[in-house]
Amino acid sequence: MSKVKIPPSTTAWLSLSAPKRPDWNMSGNAETDPENQFIGTSDSTDVVFRTNNIEALRLGAIKNIGVGVNEPTAKLEVSGTVRIRENLLVDSLQFTPDQNNPASLRALLVIAR
Repeated sequence: MSKVKIPPSTTAWLSLSAPKRPDWNMSGNAETDPENQFIGTSDSTDVVFRTNNIEALRLGAIKNIGVGVNEPTAKLEVSGTVRIRENLLVDSLQFTPDQNNPASLRALLVIAR
C-alpha cells in the first residue's frame, strides 16, 4: 500500500476502486482452474453448508457426506427420508444390521419385497 502526502490546507480527491479479486462470483464463474480455484478447505477440516444458520450438509475431512448428520460415519449418511426420482444403480449390495438398531435390517427387507 502506498501513502499519499497531502499538504495542509489542500483539498484532494482520491478515486478508490475495488481491486480485481480472484473470488467466486455469486452469478457463476467461467474459465476456472480446479487445481487452484475450488470451494473447500486446504486443511483437514470439514466443509459445512448451512441454511437459516442450521447445518444442512457436511462434507467430512475423511470424505464422508452427512445430510442432516453432523458426524457422518459412512460415505453417505442421511437423517430423514430419501427420495430417488429415477433409477438407482447398485454394483453390489450387502445388508448389515445397524448395531444401534438391530431391527432395522428386518424392516428394510420387508420394505424391499
